[in-house]
This record gives sequence, structure tokens and C-alpha cells, in this order.
Amino acid sequence: MSTVKEILGDEIYAQIADKLDGKSLLIDDGRLIPKHRFDCINISLKEHKQLVAELREKANAYDSLKHELDKVKTELDVLTLIMRARPKNCIAVRANIKVGTLTGKKLERDVNKQLAALKASDPYLFIDDTECVYRLVPVRDRIDGETK
Repeated sequence: MSTVKEILGDEIYAQIADKLDGKSLLIDDGRLIPKHRFDCINISLKEHKQLVAELREKANAYDSLKHELDKVKTELDVLTLIMRARPKNCIAVRANIKVGTLTGKKLERDVNKQLAALKASDPYLFIDDTECVYRLVPVRDRIDGETK
């Protein structure tokens, strides 16, 4: 494909270039492209690149927040299982439970095994079911069928 200069010749090309001095044209592969169109495309490209960078930042922030949320949910599940075992000191029992990266049914099964082992080795950490738990009742209330 021949260029504009080759098609028009040096003389006519110079005349056209003089007349188009205020309106600059870019010549690419023999085609004339108005400069304002080229500038618009460049501006649009820069805006799209900036938008992609912002979306990447938001996606990274979302991923890190999702990871933190998963950790908090796992910790809540572990604490729920510990509280079902009726510990005297929840913090002391939690310090003895190793969780790792388990989730769901595997987490529940693993924590329950560790709680059973902990109950066997350190029963003082848990409320004994045979202990008598006293309930304070105001005098004005009836207890098991008593009448006033």
C-alpha cells in the first residue's frame, strides 16, 4: 500500500500540509486520521486503564475481607461448640483447642474429639453434670407445688 505522499507527490503533499496546518492530521499506513479522534481514543484508553486498576483494588479488598469473614465464622463455630460442652472458663478451653483450616462437619467432628479428650484429661475445666446447681428463688414464688 502506498503512502499519501507517494500518491500525491511531493508538491501537492506540501500544499496540503500547508493548508491543514491548523488541523493536524496523523498519517498511519497511508490513511489520514483526524488528530482529535486519536486524542479521544487515547483519553478513553487511559480512563479504561484507570477503571481496571480501581476494580482490581476493590477485588483484592473483597478477597481479603472474605478471608477475614471466613476466619471469624470459623471462630464463632468453634466457640459455639465449646459453649455446648459447658466449660467453666471458655477462654481456657479455647486455648487448648487446635482448629487449623477445617470447616463444616469436619471442624465440628474434630473440635468435639478434642473436647472429649480435654474433658477426660482436665475435667476441672468443665461443669460436672453431677454437681448440684442451686437456683435462687424469691420467697414469694412457689417451688415445686408448695403453697404459700
